[in-house]
Amino acid sequence: MRKIYIILISIVPILISCQSDTIFRKYYQFDNYQWDKNKNIIFNVNINDIKSKYDVIIAVRHTSQYPYANLQINLTFYSPSGQERTKDHNLFLRNNDGSFKGSVMGNIYDMEFEVLKKINFTEQGTYKFEINSLMPKYTTPALMDIGLIIKKSK
Repeated sequence: MRKIYIILISIVPILISCQSDTIFRKYYQFDNYQWDKNKNIIFNVNINDIKSKYDVIIAVRHTSQYPYANLQINLTFYSPSGQERTKDHNLFLRNNDGSFKGSVMGNIYDMEFEVLKKINFTEQGTYKFEINSLMPKYTTPALMDIGLIIKKSK
């Protein structure tokens, strides 16, 4: 199982390089497939083109052992000058019938959630994106990765 996961992770960058509208894509891998509530995930993204509009996407990879219907997170991003924008998001991982959404390979599920659409970055430089768990328990099990994807809006 671990070998399949490593192969998939090594193929993803090749596939991503073909997507010219994607300006950033990075994943944070959880130790032991558990997200500790006190562990904030941080991505630093360099934005040069402030004339374009962007879509911000949260990617979630989990196993079939994920026990909840949703994943509650907070996304905060900071501009290069320190301005802060924050919003809570409730990402639904299951359909109404209880089955998981997203693409599946074996017992691994991948989903992408567009959390900000057609936004403008007003400053050039490095933006800091921070994702926090808002789940009620101290650890959230069966999570493999959380990713941040930023694409130019179409």
